[in-house]
Amino acid sequence: SGPIVRLRPGAKVRECNLSVSLPRFGAVPRRSTIYIGNENTYTVQRYRQALARAIKLREEAEETYRREATHAKRAGAQELIDNRTRRTGSHAK
Repeated sequence: SGPIVRLRPGAKVRECNLSVSLPRFGAVPRRSTIYIGNENTYTVQRYRQALARAIKLREEAEETYRREATHAKRAGAQELIDNRTRRTGSHAK
């Protein structure tokens, strides 16, 4: 989300950031802050560069999330198959 404009304690100029929520499978999402510039250095070009970086970070995090979710789902299914095989005494061929 953003751009977020804030004045940090002790600072004389405001700064602009983008905030990105990065999903993590089995964990609390992580928030990442991407610096755009301060009120003296902020430009549309810097905003677009920061936005592109934020989108890339989010897409990479989503891909990792999907991969880990799929891995966990397959591991759970394999565990069910293994448990069933042990109980029935049959062997997978």
